[in-house]
Amino acid sequence: MNEGKTIAYFDCFSGISGDMTLGALIDCGADAALLDAVVESLRLGDEVTVDVRHETRGHVGGTRVVVGINERADRVQRTVPALRRVIEESGAPGDVKAPALDAINRLARAEARVHGVEEDELHLHELGGADTLIDVVGAFWLLHALDVHRVYA
Repeated sequence: MNEGKTIAYFDCFSGISGDMTLGALIDCGADAALLDAVVESLRLGDEVTVDVRHETRGHVGGTRVVVGINERADRVQRTVPALRRVIEESGAPGDVKAPALDAINRLARAEARVHGVEEDELHLHELGGADTLIDVVGAFWLLHALDVHRVYA
């Protein structure tokens, strides 16, 4: 690939979710098996299952990624520092960790602003789960595997 020239463009005309991002990147050629590496590197094997499958709705088909939270782990909610720690201590490549941490920091700033609290006081509900870690780290790992250097939406 052309060093520094590979881009990804997401046409999010009605929004996008983490699982949609993962599916789109797999459809672009990223290896779905990398998601197993993500789960392993984040040490989330007891908390999650990741199911990758092709689905068709109407006349449109694509890859669907479903991150399932095991019943025991459903109640695990991580603080922002805990999310950061999981990523920092993971076995993910440095080129994956840095943007993943940046994304978590941006999410935390936005959530803190919306709720009118300091980031350290922020209680994450949906964003504190293992699926957020899979979505964020997984997306950056798949982008890294595809040698994508810039993302536009």
